[in-house]
Amino acid sequence: MSPDFWNKYESDIQLVKNLGSNCFRFSFEWGRLEPERDMWDESAFQRYSEIIDCLEVRTTQCIFATYDHVIPETARHLWR
Repeated sequence: MSPDFWNKYESDIQLVKNLGSNCFRFSFEWGRLEPERDMWDESAFQRYSEIIDCLEVRTTQCIFATYDHVIPETARHLWR
């Protein structure tokens, strides 16, 4: 697995598939989706869509982690 999944996701997903796995877990990086409070980055949403499409093409089950020790800036006030 590459330490640069954001840019090399296709080869990482193919590697997992070649190893015989039929599922892949990854987290949404909220800092990419919402770099500042109430400011959403459409290109980040597009990239995650491309990653999901890549998984679907390889018939790999997606396992999403929506909370992986980072929360969206918009929701941060809920944990204070």
